[in-house]
Amino acid sequence: MKTWITYLSAILLGFATSILLGDLSYGSSIISTLSGILLNLLIFLYIPFLFITFTSGIASLKKDNVLKRSLLPLILWAIGTTFFVSLSGAVAYILTRQSFPITSTAGSQIDFSYLFTGVKNTFGSLFPLNALYSLSSTVDFIIPTVLIALIIGLALTPSSDVIRPAYTVLNSFSEVGYRISRTMALISSAFLYLISTDFFLTLYREKTALVALGKVFTMLIASFAVLFTLIPLLFGIATKFKVNPYTLILRLVAPSFIAFFTGNLIASSLVGSSISRQNCGVQKRVTSVSLPFGIIFSRGGSAFISTLAILMVLQAANAIITFPIALLIALSCGLCSLLASFATGLETLLIPLLALKLLNIDLGGMEAVLLGLLPLTNGIGALLDTVIIQLGAAVVSESIGTAINVPYSDTI
Repeated sequence: MKTWITYLSAILLGFATSILLGDLSYGSSIISTLSGILLNLLIFLYIPFLFITFTSGIASLKKDNVLKRSLLPLILWAIGTTFFVSLSGAVAYILTRQSFPITSTAGSQIDFSYLFTGVKNTFGSLFPLNALYSLSSTVDFIIPTVLIALIIGLALTPSSDVIRPAYTVLNSFSEVGYRISRTMALISSAFLYLISTDFFLTLYREKTALVALGKVFTMLIASFAVLFTLIPLLFGIATKFKVNPYTLILRLVAPSFIAFFTGNLIASSLVGSSISRQNCGVQKRVTSVSLPFGIIFSRGGSAFISTLAILMVLQAANAIITFPIALLIALSCGLCSLLASFATGLETLLIPLLALKLLNIDLGGMEAVLLGLLPLTNGIGALLDTVIIQLGAAVVSESIGTAINVPYSDTI
């Protein structure tokens, strides 16, 4: 059975379960615990997978002299999508002029210093002290792993007979990793059932989204508009309209759903790697390099939803927002999204707070409403980011002439 069917069924079953559990605290606690374990398992498996496949991918691309040709479209795709998608958040606000209502979580003067302290500590892990320690301690911050893998991958390029056996062995381990990824893609619908149940229960308990259903609906409509109009248009321009973006987007249901309900790009990337290869026809080496690169730099989706959230909170504060001001906020969010990987799972909290500090805007504690909306906003941002990242891999595959048209019958 295709993953889009099993994953959609898991979500519907999770929604039904959340309705049945309702206010039963012990049931919610069990679901939350199991969901956390499964989320950690996906991250646990992805980190060694990332190290092996990224190293192998870099070596393979360099061996065939296509590494530079691969990185250029990746960089342009990251810059272009972040710029235009974040600006679309300002346009969406100007068209709707919606605001978030003041709820019990807003204006409570919540101390966000813990978030910036965590980012500062995470930044410290970029300084090379011990490569083995960096690999063993990596959890949600993948940049140290990517840097180490990049160095080893460049050195592992089979330029002589002495190096070739090591390259072959690592490439074999990479293939093993993709078999694990495929297996997880097939069974993770069971994971998604528990994770989606916990997601719906979290929204029900917090209730910020429930008291602002109209505003949330507007946010969802704007997100769908970006997903099915702007992003496909940018993809069409990048590929000279040779590839149908909607076919790829529909085949990315599995990693997109995991990203939405976990709000975590790293958790979705283990499944996303095999989906990119099996469903979208992207070469293994291109997927191995493009997805980690995108996790770090291609955060247009998080920038978009952060822009929209900030403007809606400012509207609630009765601020006078002109279109130039909205564009300035969007550009600030786009710039701050480059630091999003420093706070995986909290991107749409970190980006708005950094943007507000950058622009010297004080909301007097009203930004605390973002906490209540975090599961939803981070989920939307992660879903859009997943699609952007996956399409970026397809752009690279098309640019170096290795794209494959996968028949629907061969997809998973």
